[in-house]
Amino acid sequence: MEPGESRRPVTDILRSLGADLQRLVGMQIELALAEVHQKISMAGHALLALACGLLLALAAFLVVLQAVVQALAASMPAWLAAGLVGLVVAAVAAVWIWAALRALHTQNLMPRRTMDALRRDKQLIKETLT
Repeated sequence: MEPGESRRPVTDILRSLGADLQRLVGMQIELALAEVHQKISMAGHALLALACGLLLALAAFLVVLQAVVQALAASMPAWLAAGLVGLVVAAVAAVWIWAALRALHTQNLMPRRTMDALRRDKQLIKETLT
């Protein structure tokens, strides 16, 4: 150490480290909250799509039932038209439900950025303290 240089007391360094860690934790909490809010919003949209898909599935079921009833009641070609419409509605419903369930998959809801940031911060703290 050069003459005239002052050394910073250990208590000041620890106090500064504590303040930095407190700020870091606060920032990580803010990041986590923002990410969770984003994921909840995504889940809400997926649930809306799921509800739409389920509604279409119900409509398809009713149309197919109507086709079966018409086929049994009278052997006219009208049942075939109703059956085809029911199948198309069922296909659309299946696509909507599949997309909504895929969007709700747990991997899509994980706060990955926050977890990565926490991992990096943990490593940085280990490196700083050793």
